[in-house]
Amino acid sequence: MDVDALQKLIHLLQATDDPLIQEQALITLSNSAAFSVNQDIIRNLDGLSVIGGMLSNSVPKVKEKALNALNNLSMNIKNQEEIQVFITQVCKTVESAPLNSDVQLAGLRLLTNMSVTSDYHQKIINSVPCFLRLLSEGTERTQIQVLKVLVNLSANPAMTRHLLRAQVPSLVFLFDNCINRDILVRALVFAANLKKNMNDEEGTIIEEYSEDSIFFTLCRDSAPFTQRLASLLHHPDTEVKEQVEPQRHKPAQLAPKAFVQTRHGVVVQVIVVGVADQHRIYPGELRYRARRPSEALGTQQLNRGSSLAEDWVPQLIVPVQYENSVVTKHIYDHSKSKHIGS
Repeated sequence: MDVDALQKLIHLLQATDDPLIQEQALITLSNSAAFSVNQDIIRNLDGLSVIGGMLSNSVPKVKEKALNALNNLSMNIKNQEEIQVFITQVCKTVESAPLNSDVQLAGLRLLTNMSVTSDYHQKIINSVPCFLRLLSEGTERTQIQVLKVLVNLSANPAMTRHLLRAQVPSLVFLFDNCINRDILVRALVFAANLKKNMNDEEGTIIEEYSEDSIFFTLCRDSAPFTQRLASLLHHPDTEVKEQVEPQRHKPAQLAPKAFVQTRHGVVVQVIVVGVADQHRIYPGELRYRARRPSEALGTQQLNRGSSLAEDWVPQLIVPVQYENSVVTKHIYDHSKSKHIGS
């Protein structure tokens, strides 16, 4: 379509209240946006704001077609800069839409494209509880699309703590030989990205993680997860086994990191990660150096029930003894963390 035809189509979309005409106009714009030259033309004609305005339409078919059009248009970086103003509205649409509906899937596809870079992750992160609910309740199509968004978020180290704090009844069910292969691969990438970012953290992380958090699933209560990984080594798919192997073996050069679970400033437990092939708890065997803003460095033994002043800033973990382990394939450097498009 030429510029005049696209401009007439955009004007028609603005002028009509007929949902059938709106739907057809959006379909035509969506198809036109498959060509990169038209992506620029539609933006220059202020088409993005017009299409975005259709997200408030009460007719599900119109809303779905608007999301599809924005999804195609979001393949253009300059277009993303304008589309990002609709991210919050798209997240609300995903949350409120009927489970597994075409509108919900269209919204998730758009969020997948908008999360390929980390520029707009902060606008999406608050919807993680919704994504995890859809992961538990949705069909395979919905689960795959949700995992695409979660994988993109997990590739960003700045999102790691937000994701680890998220509460979910269980993630272990995803790591099963009987699960859909596309779901399984993405679940493994999601877990690997989080664990890689966690291992790359410097110093101690002091957080309060609830027992139904992703952190507890992958770290504290890791036995079920580890058992599932072991069983997946016998999976017939090569890519699945390639994703499993790096997670079962920690890099030899990684020193242990400590996650100190506190409650009201009192140490509940000390969790050490990056130790050989599994996560182990070393209560009373870990020391950390800390300082108050106005005091010199000192050390404090961490035991269950120890008092931990909230204004102390951890400076250095004194490593405990740990075994070296062989790495057959170590991936997920941040610059190489996997993003999965729609």
